[in-house]
Amino acid sequence: MTTIIEVQERGLKVRMNNQITLISKHKDEKGEYFLNENLQKQYFQDTVFETQEVEAVEVVKSVKEEKQAFTFEVEYQHNGRANGFALKTTTVEAYSYEEAIEKVKKRFAVIYEISEA
Repeated sequence: MTTIIEVQERGLKVRMNNQITLISKHKDEKGEYFLNENLQKQYFQDTVFETQEVEAVEVVKSVKEEKQAFTFEVEYQHNGRANGFALKTTTVEAYSYEEAIEKVKKRFAVIYEISEA
């Protein structure tokens, strides 16, 4: 059985003998027709149209967050000083406060105290 997949301007896309084929379409007093696999006239109105199911795809646009500047006062271990510690103000850029704290912790080996400046 031949089924019509798509009606195009210059012809038809059909499934004939389980293969997709492009064939010409014709018209007479009874309507539009094509020649099927047995080379007989087969009219559009007597032919099953094959429908394809289309899945809906959801497109999600992600909003890119901007980095913010966070400034901290860090009291840390400093072996070059007589008392063994130093105080420094440092600024990091991060997407969140937690990420900024992690960046500060990676910069210094031993931290005694971190406070927001």
